[in-house]
Amino acid sequence: MLNKNTEEYRYKIACAMPEAELLQNIKTLANYLGWTGIYHTWRSDHSEAGYPDLTMFHPEQKRIIWVECKTSRRALAPAQVKFHALIAECGGEVYVWRPEDWLSGEIERKLK
Repeated sequence: MLNKNTEEYRYKIACAMPEAELLQNIKTLANYLGWTGIYHTWRSDHSEAGYPDLTMFHPEQKRIIWVECKTSRRALAPAQVKFHALIAECGGEVYVWRPEDWLSGEIERKLK
């Protein structure tokens, strides 16, 4: 069980972690755990609004997941909510991951 000081420390780190750092951490861990074909649209100017940040494939696990990375305080845009609902409705595995999820180990548990 975490004590109050540890929880406060994690919270402060999570609040300070930029989305780009979270995204890179996820990609690095995913590669290490055997995820391949990790797709990230670098610039979404000419892409469909709301499509998740990452699409990742794990052939051994027979899984495809979609991930939206957000900072601790940012909410999903309406177009993102629409895409997430569509993916889930079709039986897809879709997540919104934040720095708190990285620090708690939740992201690693989902990727394993």
